[in-house]
Amino acid sequence: MIQIALRRIRAVLTLAGSSRGSATPFVAILLPVLVAFVGLAHDGGSIFVAKREALNVATASARAGAAEVTEASLYQGRPRLAPTAASTASTFATSQGYRARASVFGGGDDKVWVEVQIDVSTLFLGLVGVNQVTVSEDAIAQVRSFAKDG
Repeated sequence: MIQIALRRIRAVLTLAGSSRGSATPFVAILLPVLVAFVGLAHDGGSIFVAKREALNVATASARAGAAEVTEASLYQGRPRLAPTAASTASTFATSQGYRARASVFGGGDDKVWVEVQIDVSTLFLGLVGVNQVTVSEDAIAQVRSFAKDG
């Protein structure tokens, strides 16, 4: 009875032993793929966050520039941007540490356009030679009059 039990245990151990090390090639192939996906998720997330941040700063800068209106145009009921609107918008972004450029355009120079650029350092993409990615977003703000005619 004991001999039968020992034979069965040996048979089980032999079967288990025959597949010993078969997981090694599987792990060796799967691990780099898994690390690549984690790296892309990390760097992709960083780029996404930077794009959202650039958009938020561009929008706030455009609004700051659009707030620069001439006092005389307010009294006339047709607000127009001051000559300093573009520089105010650009200064708003650069004072927070971002690269930005701004301009005034529109039929009556009533719109401010701002572009903000952010450099994102990559961690895992650096392994394939992409050490930095520049993201860029822009925004437009327009001066409007809410005065009612009549």
